[in-house]
Amino acid sequence: MSATSSRLFSPVAVGVLAIGVLATFVSCQTSGSGSVAPTPAVFNDAPASLDDAIARAAREDKVVVAVTTADWCGPCQAYKRSALVDARVVSWLATNAVPVYINADKSPDDALTLGVRGLPTTTILRDGEIVASGDGNMPADQLLELLASAG
Repeated sequence: MSATSSRLFSPVAVGVLAIGVLATFVSCQTSGSGSVAPTPAVFNDAPASLDDAIARAAREDKVVVAVTTADWCGPCQAYKRSALVDARVVSWLATNAVPVYINADKSPDDALTLGVRGLPTTTILRDGEIVASGDGNMPADQLLELLASAG
């Protein structure tokens, strides 16, 4: 082994790289909040699965609003603390929708069915078909625009 390659893989270099990767990972996991936000109250009476939400929405002639997040996702935690607890959003959901909360880690099949590619994702379905979707930690005004466009 040459002197150059032995320096590239020295224990110190590997240790520094590992610490950098770990620090980046921890930073991404806790960005903005440092802890897992509680599931917003608007989801307290939500169906347990996407299929249950679709069936209930059909009975009640409402849209399904599926919010897909994960506990490790910093932007998801911020979304749960902001737009999803905004009084205007909560009122719209209570009147017009069957909201369902999907944890992508616990319900990967539901996330796959919705075509989720990033977190958080808000998906609106009518009669079981996706009619609108929005990605990211949207402010309440933007979320309300998305909801109004589909509902």
